[in-house]
Amino acid sequence: MPDMLSNLEIDRDDVVGSSIEPRPSVLELQREPVTMNDGCEQISFAACQEIWNMLGQSGSGPVATAFQARINGAKGVWFRERRHEASSLGATEFTININQSQRKFHPHREDNAMADNYDPIRWTFDVLRWSTPACPSRLPDSFIVIMDKQGVPRSTLEGLYREYLDSERERVLILLKEPRLLHSWIYSTFASKLTGSDIVVPSIQGLPRDYPASILRLLEAGFEPIKHRILAKHVMIVLNDHFSDVMRRSSIPLKQSTMLIGIADPQSLLEPGEIHVAFSSLLDRSRLEGDVLIARHPALRSSDIQKVTAVYKPELDYLVDVVVFSTRGPRPLASKLAGGDYDGDTYWVSHFSIQC
Repeated sequence: MPDMLSNLEIDRDDVVGSSIEPRPSVLELQREPVTMNDGCEQISFAACQEIWNMLGQSGSGPVATAFQARINGAKGVWFRERRHEASSLGATEFTININQSQRKFHPHREDNAMADNYDPIRWTFDVLRWSTPACPSRLPDSFIVIMDKQGVPRSTLEGLYREYLDSERERVLILLKEPRLLHSWIYSTFASKLTGSDIVVPSIQGLPRDYPASILRLLEAGFEPIKHRILAKHVMIVLNDHFSDVMRRSSIPLKQSTMLIGIADPQSLLEPGEIHVAFSSLLDRSRLEGDVLIARHPALRSSDIQKVTAVYKPELDYLVDVVVFSTRGPRPLASKLAGGDYDGDTYWVSHFSIQC
């Protein structure tokens, strides 16, 4: 069939000056406002204090900064406001804010109106977990692959492995001299391999068939690896397996890193590419400042690890043991980290110095 439209002529005068307007593109039609605090909102300090008490944590330390929870069709993270801000509303003001990004389905009509017949079960603040004092984390193998690809010197990565293996070797030398510590390490490290049959059912010579269980039996009988030949042999076999497993795993401890729940800056103080991190307990510092790496599991692409700037904002110093992201810019930083958000995602943050 001939193309009839290809020969169609249109007079310019029929178009110019008319009311015809350009149609928006498909992308313009689909574009929606970007939510910079996707999944997180504030909760009053008084409400946090009551929740903390009901969780039986009042004697364990200060109130947690953030709670991952569900309530009446909404889920996400709620982080506490500054304590003195709550006093302006009253010392017992209980407020749990819910934004649209947290709402997964609409609540019942009677719950919306808070009528006399509302269901209190649906308004239960169901806590899944809460932020805890930061502790050293590990350097995952997938992160190592990306760092190597992005030009981090292999000598730097090899140095991390060497430092870790040297520290493990020093620890083992101490364990060999302390049977009680060796017993504790064997039991915790190889707990998954210690079955009831290994310990109860003996094999030849009256020892369990499994080497870790055999070591435990001999240690409990009072033998020491530096004096007992069979025990020393079994310990060496277990240590060889342990270090081989360490090399296969690739993941190594990195004391300059930690895992933190992510939240959005409630005061919009942070600039794009900035984060705020403060700690309730001292690691090797009370807060982070300067260049840091941030990522989220699983990191599969090079862009899933970002280099950002950690800054200290006194106005945010009450938000401890969480990583506070900027709410400025065209796109949330969390969304660049393997599609993360703030509804409970945990982020790997490291101030380990890397020279590319």
